[in-house]
Amino acid sequence: MIETESNKMIGIIELEIRDEFPAEFGYILNKNYSGKGYMIKACSKLMSIGFEQLDLERIYARFELIIKNLKMLWNA
Repeated sequence: MIETESNKMIGIIELEIRDEFPAEFGYILNKNYSGKGYMIKACSKLMSIGFEQLDLERIYARFELIIKNLKMLWNA
């Protein structure tokens, strides 16, 4: 993930698609950019691509168990 204003890498988000398992996504975000809406936007876009363009039926999320992360995923 690149912040457009500064052109800095602020995190990573990935979608892993395997034949025998449901798709999974995971992310890491620089703590200095947490709480600013970057990950909500990125997760929303990633899920849109997965469901609308790749026709996936399910996408599982992988993340560090922090309540803030759960709330963010519900908002994506």
